[in-house]
Amino acid sequence: MTQQSVRERVLGSRKNKLKPAWRFKAAGVLWRVVPTPSGNLIGEARNLEEKRVEFFCLNRKTGELLWDGKSFGEQWWIGIEALAADTLFLHKYTTPELPEHQGLIAVDVHTGNELWCDTEVRFLSAQARTVNVLRRGQEGVETVALDCRSGNVVPASAARGEAPLHTSEFPQLVFDLFTSRSSMNDLMRQHCSEGTLVGPVESLATARHLIICHHERNASSTHDQQRLATILHVLDRNDGAVLFSETLQRDSTAVVPENFFVENDMLFFISERSTLTAIHLD
Repeated sequence: MTQQSVRERVLGSRKNKLKPAWRFKAAGVLWRVVPTPSGNLIGEARNLEEKRVEFFCLNRKTGELLWDGKSFGEQWWIGIEALAADTLFLHKYTTPELPEHQGLIAVDVHTGNELWCDTEVRFLSAQARTVNVLRRGQEGVETVALDCRSGNVVPASAARGEAPLHTSEFPQLVFDLFTSRSSMNDLMRQHCSEGTLVGPVESLATARHLIICHHERNASSTHDQQRLATILHVLDRNDGAVLFSETLQRDSTAVVPENFFVENDMLFFISERSTLTAIHLD
């Protein structure tokens, strides 16, 4: 019996019991993917050669493409700022040389159409129905609340006490995998080799699963040039069985964080920088 088969017998032999619900291939590098309150996903795809960014929207459960190829004036120096009340907020930059966020473009999540734009404000935070911004007034810079859908100023009394936005579950970074003893670390060590591991391990525990993602030196790595593979595992927390495993990148040069997130019992991850995959964890 091989060492690998012994390992699978000890940890459980249900590898890839979980199957992808859908996959989506973007027309560029997937820079960011964020969920909306209404059950969709907004994506930011960048064409690195042409220096062009476009935005798209998917149904979270089915992967159906709802709209695609949207751009909003600026070709490159623009990105996702926040989401609230089914409104997508995009930011631009003060200058390309000074990558400080400036201005807000509000976009309807359902249609991809622009609702309003204010180039003079700077984003602070978002609630369910309002967005807080910095704006220069007669007495200097002031904080004001704007209605998400109209961009109109909202009285401070009306904006006060709004419920905070729902946030997805993102992984934590584990730096002490081989120096700290815990049940989670013990389980993760079964899938990470101290000799090839590079950087921290991303870890997210749900009630039934432990999801981990790590970078390790691949066969092309040399003393002078480090080459990395990025590997994702979904483990059963009770018996350690591998329920799903996939190599997200086979050959990269740097450790890239935030490779996955969980939203409403669905796991989402990006592979080879351009493919978004969804898996039902239930």
